[in-house]
Amino acid sequence: MFRAQLQATTAQAAAARPARSSGRGRAVLAVILITLGVLLAPVAVIAAWTKSEVTDTDRFVATLTPLIEDEAFQVFLVDGIAAAVDDSIGIEAISADLLRNAAEHLVTSDAFERVWDRALRVSHAQLTTALSGDTSQAVVISESGELGIQLGPIIEEVKTELIGRGHTLAQRIPDIDRTIVVAEAEGLAQARTVHQILDVLGVVLPWLSLLLPAAGVLAARTRSRALVWAGIALALAMALLASGLSIGRILFVDAISRVYLPTDAAGSIYDALVPLVYSTAIAVGVVGVTVAIVAYFAGHSPGEIMARGPTVDTAGRLRAAAAAKGATTGKFGACVYRARRYLRIAVAVIAAAIVLFVRPLSPGVILWTATGALLAILLIEVLQRPSVEEAAVGIQVVGGHVVGGHVVGGHVVGSEVVGSEVVGEASGGV
Repeated sequence: MFRAQLQATTAQAAAARPARSSGRGRAVLAVILITLGVLLAPVAVIAAWTKSEVTDTDRFVATLTPLIEDEAFQVFLVDGIAAAVDDSIGIEAISADLLRNAAEHLVTSDAFERVWDRALRVSHAQLTTALSGDTSQAVVISESGELGIQLGPIIEEVKTELIGRGHTLAQRIPDIDRTIVVAEAEGLAQARTVHQILDVLGVVLPWLSLLLPAAGVLAARTRSRALVWAGIALALAMALLASGLSIGRILFVDAISRVYLPTDAAGSIYDALVPLVYSTAIAVGVVGVTVAIVAYFAGHSPGEIMARGPTVDTAGRLRAAAAAKGATTGKFGACVYRARRYLRIAVAVIAAAIVLFVRPLSPGVILWTATGALLAILLIEVLQRPSVEEAAVGIQVVGGHVVGGHVVGGHVVGSEVVGSEVVGEASGGV
């Protein structure tokens, strides 16, 4: 008898061991996939931004056009123009004040905005060539790793401005091949290789950073919990990226202003380059938080059920009160109940799309989107109507307490059917 029981126990343990081993394997795989996806997310944001700046002319122009409206950058350009002309023909030939006045007039004029716009578009059309060392453009990366802005086209406009004012001495200004160096770093010398790599990664990485966490969630034993942690991890990664951009500004300005640019001009250049990366990081972080919240409130674990208990309980009481007065959502409510999980996912997707694609992304957009998503989730809770048959199964009890369910006027309210247990709302006689 004892031997038979021992054999039966051994057989049961042997049968359970592969299941536990398989469960641990799925958990490890889920953690690895989600971690890889989250770690790739910041790199994907930067790679996608770099690719868009190189391939999208309008975005490239929109990024750098505001520079000419920045006072610090205007002063920087005027100083560079004056120095270049002085080195070419001597400042005595043309009054320093006259030259600076002409340069300032050009740089601050509407005409220069058009010149700058055209220059940026021409530069962008040849940007790939510039990254390979072509010096015929406004933006140049030299073999020594210097990043600069060519003054030749701008000085030509200053020359035309002076001649138009009747200063014939300006005709002596030759064609000047001068570049204002704005940065120098070892990394810039390898910009050509980096550009080629990022051109590919800008397409691949965003998809990998999306598909890897999705695969991890699918591999997890408890998908809702995995989705919660994936959303939180993604939000933290984006917060680190945004913080890194703020720290990067300090380091960039400190390094560049020591040699090449005034502090204000260096800050203006950095501020013109990073807003899209920053707003994208904030947007993706908000999406991560939204996904985590929706997954948490839609999960089936005791903690998740208790977390949404007050919400579904309130919604259930509202439905019961309306039903007592003869107002119900009827068949429509039953359809909403059957599709409630898909509707929650749809709300999360729509909210994520708004945050990801609406530009400029402001705190107001984020706040109103979050508020709208919350109201939509609450509306789903109020409108849904479980069938009496489903409600009759019972009420979920966690830790000796009824979770999200009460009896009000002979009706079970504030409960939701999960599997074979009611943890949502039903209206039926008890």
